[in-house]
Amino acid sequence: MSFHRFAFFALAASAGCVSDHQLDEFDAKQGDAPVAEDDGVSVAEQVASHEAFWAAHGELQADITLTAIPSGVWVSGIEEGDVDYDAAHTPHEITLTNDFWIGTTEVTNEQWIAYMGYHPGSIHLDDDLAARELESCLDCPVHSVSWDEILAFSNAVSEAHGLESCFVCEGEGVDVQCDLTGSPYECEGYRLATEAEWERAAWGGESYRYPGSDNIDEIGFYEENSGLQSHAVGLKMPNGYGLYDMGGNIREFVLDWQRDYPSTPQVDPFVYPEDGAHPTERGGSWACRIPELRPNRRNLKWDYDRDVHSGFRIARTVSSAEYTGF
Repeated sequence: MSFHRFAFFALAASAGCVSDHQLDEFDAKQGDAPVAEDDGVSVAEQVASHEAFWAAHGELQADITLTAIPSGVWVSGIEEGDVDYDAAHTPHEITLTNDFWIGTTEVTNEQWIAYMGYHPGSIHLDDDLAARELESCLDCPVHSVSWDEILAFSNAVSEAHGLESCFVCEGEGVDVQCDLTGSPYECEGYRLATEAEWERAAWGGESYRYPGSDNIDEIGFYEENSGLQSHAVGLKMPNGYGLYDMGGNIREFVLDWQRDYPSTPQVDPFVYPEDGAHPTERGGSWACRIPELRPNRRNLKWDYDRDVHSGFRIARTVSSAEYTGF
């Protein structure tokens, strides 16, 4: 499938559904000269640029896939009177000005090992439990990684594919310490999603109570249906953008550090570590209560660097050389 066809399919699917007839119609039109332009550049030229970008930087290892999410405006937070409201969830308008890529699933044990060469569970779990995890569930989300280790992973992916690194890191493995080099929205390499990007992706262009459905059991693993363990990624129903496990399975670190929301409109918001209390997590895990899985709910966070409930998915700002169809 060409990327242009994929972009059309992704857009149509996020709106509801796309029929074989629609795809046949779309394919039939591809022989015609494209008429849509962006700053004087034709769609054909944009698609060619995109394909050249990916040819130069390569597909990601261990079946990591990305989904494009459009920029946009929405109201974040939780309304007063909602049972889950508190001061950390003050409603406010957010505008994101850049399209971005985000992992279709959470990063798995296999994907982590492909880029980092070690299994975090082998360090933080007893040997028997770590061995069983690798034997039984390479496709389960990686856990027991710190925020700094995740930034080092993001750099490793960027460097492996010839992209700018977004972080400066010192040390190795569990001892690594990383700092952001500038605005996350302007870096071309891989990183965590900002909290605003994560929430934009979690909503999926929909308005369900949970990411993809009003029925929580359709979309995620949480304390009542997980058997109190994580599961292979992608087993539940995706949200409207085609993202899996945006609610449940593993809590997900985002790039922002946490502080209470402002009440004023925000454009491309981001909270740097020096301005927040601790790294923010979203989405809820296999051990979480139902409210933690809401797309607008921030997860409770204690004073720890890592634990078995916390993982992540990668993200990246769409570059000017790429074409998403938005």
